[in-house]
Amino acid sequence: MYATDLSKGAIASASSVRAGHDAALVLDGNPESFWVSADRAPVPTLTLDLKQPRLFDVVRLAEHLPLGLRVDRFAIDAQGPTGWTEIASKQGIGSQRLIRLDAPITARRVRLRITAAAAAPAITEFGVYLAPVLLDPPHIVRDREGVVTLTSDSPGLAIAYTTDGSAPTIASPRYTAPFAMRDAGIVQAISIHAAEGAVSSVGRRNFDIRKSDWKILRASAPRAELLIDEKNRTDWVAPLTGADGKPCSVTIDLGRSVALRGFVLKPGWHAPQGAGDPAAWRVRIGDDPALADAPQEQGEFSNIAANQAPQRLAFARPHRGRYIEIAFTRTAKGETRLAIAELGVLTQ
Repeated sequence: MYATDLSKGAIASASSVRAGHDAALVLDGNPESFWVSADRAPVPTLTLDLKQPRLFDVVRLAEHLPLGLRVDRFAIDAQGPTGWTEIASKQGIGSQRLIRLDAPITARRVRLRITAAAAAPAITEFGVYLAPVLLDPPHIVRDREGVVTLTSDSPGLAIAYTTDGSAPTIASPRYTAPFAMRDAGIVQAISIHAAEGAVSSVGRRNFDIRKSDWKILRASAPRAELLIDEKNRTDWVAPLTGADGKPCSVTIDLGRSVALRGFVLKPGWHAPQGAGDPAAWRVRIGDDPALADAPQEQGEFSNIAANQAPQRLAFARPHRGRYIEIAFTRTAKGETRLAIAELGVLTQ
């Protein structure tokens, strides 16, 4: 925003000036020089003529603090075709005051009007700026059926996206409706504000095989289907030790045999009191639903209590199977229950 000072080269004038403290000093970039009005001047004003109409939405002011905080109340006016219009009214300036307007306006002349002051105002800076349009990248979500939806926080923005691994640009296909991505793939997207020529950073989601064919084969506590519903705000809460005395576990039927390279766990969104994050895990994988062999992989969640981002756990080597059992042997802070939002697998 500060890269372009729209008041650079402007002409400053004031309704009242003390000798040696001309209005032009608010534009010289020197914090030691400043405009001062004459003592007891009624409603002192300081006006900038930008020489041509400028679009701006931020006004920056600063007082010369060695003389104290003098301005109690002030207003900002802009001159339009029908005369002056007040666009802001505030209290106090101090070492620096940024006045952000509700929306950008176009004006050639802008005026500072001191409506109340303890002494003659001493203003060292008066500038106008245009804040850049900052856009968040689109939200990228996929449901159990493998249908991808892209949304933006701000209405009216265009969304461009790619699914081939390339970075999206304004020339990429525009998102108009949800689309299918039933197996593994990458979706990248940007938000575009066409009128301002602004583009967001790139949002990116790596998706693995869809969950439409997945089923919970068995679990140590009820409602384990919440783990595969693709809804981050629904938590599975389970005792750390099952009724059979074994560690908390869930076995998922993936619907087909695949080569598994790891799994993903999303920590609980709003764990109830007494429930925490899992800290250690072990995995069995195979095509026999009994999964009677010893666990092929085991490990820990690194600092999960302080990092609520999805945990991606990679196996030492791929394991093929239709069924995966994930058991949790302890919690991060010794809780007797754990809470998990979602489970996924890594095949890529």
